[in-house]
Amino acid sequence: MDWSPPPPLPQGLIRLRSSDGSAQPAGRLRTAQSLASALGGAPVTQEQAKAWFHSEQARPLGHGGMGVTRVLQLPSGVDIVIKKVTTEGYADEAYGDDEEMKMEEWKEADGDMGELFREEAMKEYRAHTEAWTRFAKDGPCPEFLSEPAVMVWPDKDQNAYPPEYPDAEKGSYLVQTFAGVPGLKTMPFLAFSRLLAEPGHATKLRRGDKIQVAHAFGTLLGCLANARMLHVDMNEQNLLVLNNLEDSTEFRFAWRLIDWGSGRAVAAGDAEREVEMCFDTPKPGVESIPGFKLAGQDPACYHENEERYGIVLALYRMFRNDDADPPVDDAERVYPVEVVSWVREGYGAQTRLQVPPSVVAEAEQRLAAERAARA
Repeated sequence: MDWSPPPPLPQGLIRLRSSDGSAQPAGRLRTAQSLASALGGAPVTQEQAKAWFHSEQARPLGHGGMGVTRVLQLPSGVDIVIKKVTTEGYADEAYGDDEEMKMEEWKEADGDMGELFREEAMKEYRAHTEAWTRFAKDGPCPEFLSEPAVMVWPDKDQNAYPPEYPDAEKGSYLVQTFAGVPGLKTMPFLAFSRLLAEPGHATKLRRGDKIQVAHAFGTLLGCLANARMLHVDMNEQNLLVLNNLEDSTEFRFAWRLIDWGSGRAVAAGDAEREVEMCFDTPKPGVESIPGFKLAGQDPACYHENEERYGIVLALYRMFRNDDADPPVDDAERVYPVEVVSWVREGYGAQTRLQVPPSVVAEAEQRLAAERAARA
């Protein structure tokens, strides 16, 4: 089956606050060795992925409604994540260290729904690979993704009725690099927001840090727009924050976006179609999240589902720190309208799309009013 290696790894950035409070690039987000080179240029088969998943050296990582993941370090030193696509994703939690019981759960699920799991795995693989390929062409964008392994998938047996994948009942697996950086702890956005709410942690983030976190999130949204793609399922578990908040050193962080099972392209990656900025609300306002609109007859505004998942809302809630212990100094205080503006600025800088002057002016007026109310 034809295959080609993913694009080479880019020079990524870790956001680091310098002594004057500004953000500076610091080092690489990934090792110089790509996953493709770590695997010797060979694609990954389902048999190989299954063997890695069930290896004694593989460590449980996480679980969800459509899968369970484990981490394994290859002999080359590269950490990979193997995902088994299954609705028995909670078996890790239900059975703890009882591998025999978990195997029985997975085996039963694979036998009953193997074909569906294979289709879901291939769908996620295609979306993740497409995102990786498109992001690679756009400056810092690959830093937001884990690198997917090149995988080969057996064709359906057309002699069967109905046609079926010959090995689907044995399980379906995906392989990618682990979203990790030396010195940073990988955690879901939800865990990061809770950590920031703990006593003593809120004041570790200076105003300049918060600007960079929000701006970088806007950059991520801009990367999706430039790729003409939507992740669709950008929730507090699929959005990761790599950070050193629990250390006493200068704050460093990186965003990662995982789980592309619902991801889709809305236009060809090489389409020379002009776009304009649009918003997730009918009338653009200071709290509107940016999206993009394709030129031509398509009236849709493509944006992530802020109404459902509320990532930007969660950002300004945790940055506000009204109940921080110890209290946040007034000079470090952040207002909600600022956070949304910083996200839009990051989005605009990456896409080179202009935020409407009316939205900028309204945001400035709202900020002035909120500051005056606290004076």
